[in-house]
Amino acid sequence: MLPLLVVPIATDRPVAPTQNTVNKLPSLVLVLLGVVAASPAVTWAQTALPERAVRRDIPITNAIRRAMAAGVRDSTGMPGPRYWQLQTDYTINARLDPATQILSGEETVVIHNNSPSEMSEIRLRLDHNLFRPLIQRGSSVPAETTEGMVVTRLVVNGRAVDLAAGPVRRNEPPRLAAAGMDQTLARITLPEPIAPGSTVTLEMAWHTKLPGGPGGRGHRMTQRWADTLFQPTQWFPRVAKYDDLRGWESQVYLGPAEFYTNSVASTCESTCPRAGS
Repeated sequence: MLPLLVVPIATDRPVAPTQNTVNKLPSLVLVLLGVVAASPAVTWAQTALPERAVRRDIPITNAIRRAMAAGVRDSTGMPGPRYWQLQTDYTINARLDPATQILSGEETVVIHNNSPSEMSEIRLRLDHNLFRPLIQRGSSVPAETTEGMVVTRLVVNGRAVDLAAGPVRRNEPPRLAAAGMDQTLARITLPEPIAPGSTVTLEMAWHTKLPGGPGGRGHRMTQRWADTLFQPTQWFPRVAKYDDLRGWESQVYLGPAEFYTNSVASTCESTCPRAGS
């Protein structure tokens, strides 16, 4: 409890200050100040403060938490004892025609599903569709607009995909179909999922014109100079990344960006005209 200070005050008549009362005023002021100063200290000592909330664990994402529980990753995100990667084996035969500035090719991709999950679809990256006129892109500007990556044939495990048919709609039974072939990220739906530990084979035929001219702005936006120097990049259809944390990498390609990829083994044969011919 706070100390109580009682000061008698006469109100019936004024009292002339004497030397004694004047000398006592500083003591009275000091006593009052002491009461005021002592009050917070007494109140603080009598109030119990809540324990400070301090987080003791390391914040991690739900994806890492699930991977840790499955033994795929440790708490730092490094591979664990059950870590796996999707394996993609490419065989590509490509040809360059300087007269038309078109790069065309045939391609076979064997996808090894090393994951513990079934795969009901396949995502394809068609980066050269960034050069199409109405495509979504960032600040990059291609040297010229083209038809993009034109896939003329797509076969999954020996079965041809009807590229003119529409995508699978909601509540429709699964069927072999392709969607987004005019975008930088396409999707192939499968009638039967790819079981863990099994493979699926894609066959594709495609062509793309390499953009050239003075109007390019941004990295990889100019890929030829006249018809004598060609520098193609990200020039073939490839399987998008599939990993243990997010499944399929589903971000679209906007130009000023890079994407990591699956474990790859590739064999590529290219046909180009001899210099000066």
